[in-house]
Amino acid sequence: MVGYSDVCSLETSPNILNDSLTLKRWETHVFQLGHLGLLSSRGTNRAAKMDAIKKKMQAMKLEKDNAMDRALLCEQQARDANLRAEKAEEEARALQKKIQQIENDLDQTQEQLGAVNTKLEDKDKALQLLWLALDVPPYMEQGEEAFVISDVLGASLVGDGGETLHAPDKSWRWENDRYTKT
Repeated sequence: MVGYSDVCSLETSPNILNDSLTLKRWETHVFQLGHLGLLSSRGTNRAAKMDAIKKKMQAMKLEKDNAMDRALLCEQQARDANLRAEKAEEEARALQKKIQQIENDLDQTQEQLGAVNTKLEDKDKALQLLWLALDVPPYMEQGEEAFVISDVLGASLVGDGGETLHAPDKSWRWENDRYTKT
């Protein structure tokens, strides 16, 4: 292939053509070099254009490197965001499960409370009937009520779990329409 220096020397003195290089090939190379902008009368334009091309290539390489860095950074940020989203979803599922468990516990507790309230109302009605049957005066204090009931029943008051709430105390006796300690 014919180089730039060969073409320049041919350009200045076309009589130097030897047998291996025909005039047609010489014209083709000159046209190609001229078309690419690499052929000039002094060669200074060529160096300036080559420098411009090098600078442009360096700028494009720098721009590509910066774009790659930004792409890597964005990918890392996306991975981090996905990881945070997964953790948040996992935490939300755990909290939802905990809420469901608490709601179930609340329902059970409310059912137990309803059952206990029903038992309390039944026992309160039984107590009222007992008061009516005993004809106990209404001014008696609350602590004295337990003693009256236990004496009348002749046994201890027993709770739902079998524990004794109050045992009858034989040191109390009925005097002057009320119980007094002896």
